[in-house]
Amino acid sequence: MDKALFRSIVPYAVGLVIAAALYLYAGTFDYAPRPGQLGPDVWPRLAILLMGGSCLFEISRRLIIGNQDAAGFMEAFDREPEVEETQPVYPRLLIGGIVLMAIYAVLVPVLGFILGTFLFLAAFMYVGGYREHRAIWGTETMPAVAPSACAVLANMHFMQRTTRACSSVRLIRGFRAGQSGSAAAPRSVAPNSVGRR
Repeated sequence: MDKALFRSIVPYAVGLVIAAALYLYAGTFDYAPRPGQLGPDVWPRLAILLMGGSCLFEISRRLIIGNQDAAGFMEAFDREPEVEETQPVYPRLLIGGIVLMAIYAVLVPVLGFILGTFLFLAAFMYVGGYREHRAIWGTETMPAVAPSACAVLANMHFMQRTTRACSSVRLIRGFRAGQSGSAAAPRSVAPNSVGRR
């Protein structure tokens, strides 16, 4: 077995060993079995079996046909020579994105989700090379401001309904006090005396 073939099989062999260990570990769930129902170990074990099966398939395929890439039905009829186009690589963008994600994870508990996400998305667009400032801050402002505006409006509506409900309760209490048989007339309640007696 040559080194290239061995190196191409090693990741799948490691995956197969990990799948076997996970399969054994998935059988250690403690639960009370119920008749007619699947236990909590069934779906993880099924996924692990699929993982192990795909690793075993890839190992056997590479041992049988060598270290060649798999070709599908349509690729077998394609006789054109392949010319690989090199894709541009941007390691600075990758590192910048990773650093932004770390900063975002640290600042979200401090700034809050809405403001933290707002600033993260704007910074991510700048790191990615997009320089249309009006588009960045315009598209950023609406999703960030809209939930806050909806929350303020909902809070104002709730406060109005609560005030009306409190006034109605006071009016009903005053009416009941007058109906209780006492000669005293119901007290009039001033509009600004919410919660005071």
